[in-house]
Amino acid sequence: MTPDVVVDVGNTRIKMGVRGPDGTLKLEYFDPEWLGIEVLPMSLDLANARTWVISGSHPELQAQLIRDVNYTFENVVQVTNFKQLPITIAVDHPERVGLDRLLGAVAANRLRTPGRTAVTVDVGTAVTVNSIDANGTFTGGLILPGVRLMLMSLHQNTSKLPLIDSDGRRFSDRTFPGKSTEDAIRAGVSYAIAGAVRLALDHAKIDGKYPELFLTGGGSDAVADLLADFHPRQVPTLVLEGLLITAETLP
Repeated sequence: MTPDVVVDVGNTRIKMGVRGPDGTLKLEYFDPEWLGIEVLPMSLDLANARTWVISGSHPELQAQLIRDVNYTFENVVQVTNFKQLPITIAVDHPERVGLDRLLGAVAANRLRTPGRTAVTVDVGTAVTVNSIDANGTFTGGLILPGVRLMLMSLHQNTSKLPLIDSDGRRFSDRTFPGKSTEDAIRAGVSYAIAGAVRLALDHAKIDGKYPELFLTGGGSDAVADLLADFHPRQVPTLVLEGLLITAETLP
């Protein structure tokens, strides 16, 4: 199957990719409250979008989108099970692993240097750091709160800390020490995420060689420069690329 549209339904944003004539994906984001086929992003050309493949981490929103799309387009396929994915998984309970994590690993397997280990970092509502071994097997990872969750937690669970706007997740003035409360919060959140990734990469090092690093997610800009010495590749479409690759293996 070669889909025209792939969709990742997340907890905060819905990501849609429309496949162009050259096979590349044109990416668009929209918020769940905009859901409905009549308000899908107008920057995307859906005139020939006959086959859709949909996955994600929010089952209710997925179901709503599938109902809307089914009224308009010919063929809608949902990826809901890790067994549909073209990747070996070596964890205790593969059925509990978020499909977005696994789809990112599927894409990384195509992008990474053959024989090299890889780590994907998806900075969304949650941050997931995911390990792929040299044979292309997903071997687990770690999960921590994302930018917005950290900001909200600091504000809601203290009496004086302000809620910092996370629009665009682009934090400036994040150097230590922060000269204002706002700067200290921005630095703390970015450093917490980047520090966790750095420690994971250090643990994943083999014979002194770090894994290849792939960054994705709406908040990846908040940490990319803090990880520059690992030469990360930012791939905004990573999960959608994994969904496209998966779709190509489906009957």
